[in-house]
Amino acid sequence: MLNPSGTISYREATVTSAINLATKQLMHSNPKLRVIGLGVNDPKRIFGTTDGLLEEFGETRVLDFPTSENAMLGYAIGLAINGIPSITVHQRFEFFLLAMDQLVNNAAKWFFMFGSKTSVPIVIRVVIGKGWGQGPTHSQSFHSWLSHIPGLKVAIPHDAQSAYDLLIEAVQDPNPVIFVEHRWIHNQIGRISIKPPSQGNSTRLGMRCRKEQIGNPAVTVVSLSFLASRIKSLYGSFKRLDIGFDHIILETIKPYDLQTIVESVRVTGLLLVTDFAPRTNSFAKEVVSEVVMSSGLLMKKPPKILTNPDVIEPTSFHTTKGLYFDDKELFCAVLTLLEIDYRLPSVQAEIHLIQRRLSETPHDVPDNYFKGPF
Repeated sequence: MLNPSGTISYREATVTSAINLATKQLMHSNPKLRVIGLGVNDPKRIFGTTDGLLEEFGETRVLDFPTSENAMLGYAIGLAINGIPSITVHQRFEFFLLAMDQLVNNAAKWFFMFGSKTSVPIVIRVVIGKGWGQGPTHSQSFHSWLSHIPGLKVAIPHDAQSAYDLLIEAVQDPNPVIFVEHRWIHNQIGRISIKPPSQGNSTRLGMRCRKEQIGNPAVTVVSLSFLASRIKSLYGSFKRLDIGFDHIILETIKPYDLQTIVESVRVTGLLLVTDFAPRTNSFAKEVVSEVVMSSGLLMKKPPKILTNPDVIEPTSFHTTKGLYFDDKELFCAVLTLLEIDYRLPSVQAEIHLIQRRLSETPHDVPDNYFKGPF
């Protein structure tokens, strides 16, 4: 963890352990901070993210709430307007739908309705994702919807470092932040830098993204959450084919860093935006529309998007096969934008490698590190 001097140190961590570490640091930094949610104290501790909190901070600060999401968020809002911040946790986005009245009509509006004199310091963790037989009631990804609500900020981590940093910044923001976790990233391992949260200071969560340049960029690719790791898994194939691109990973989608995307597109002239929301009114379309309005005349051809289809996910393993785009479709979308012939032997070799890698794990899990959502 931290060196005795309080300087930055480093460690290997899963996304789960990064969230857990950030939560513990925040609770030590601010004795008022509460963690509230159904299952925060159960044996699995919200996929392990709340592990050890009860033992370290006690039941007055780590509250296992009854199955009443609207009441839970109302309770957290009451604490917040009295100066007590909280992290509320919902194991599925669908469960959180029951709290939308409190979210939209209270949490998001309070600061503005009362002359900016009273803040609502709440972080709302919602878990989203697909696959592994989750079916219609456990698999929906409505982050685009959340980003449409004035007064809210929306953060979406994609790896251990972004999960750690974003949670700390979200808790230190004086107003409500939605923290969207895709369950497919929880067990990903990465190296994180650890630093102490600032004590007693409110800092606002700003627009955040990460840009990774591969070679001489000829196309701009935008991703978020677990899709970032899927695109990263293709880096080797792109490098062997001498295909360069800018990979822009959005870490916040409200606000989001449009300028970084636009600057890249003005160089490449080509844009692919990926998203795991349903296609209609997806966040991918928001990005495309803004980029076209800013740089349309500079674009070499119309942008492409890859999203989930506008369907309710079935539960059956067999009926979900082929429902969502995979690594091969991501790879081919870039080739299409660049008008690269699929029949070239070098391209066919890379497609074969990608297909072989995909065949090594079931289609409804991200990789071998995935051990299920519970």
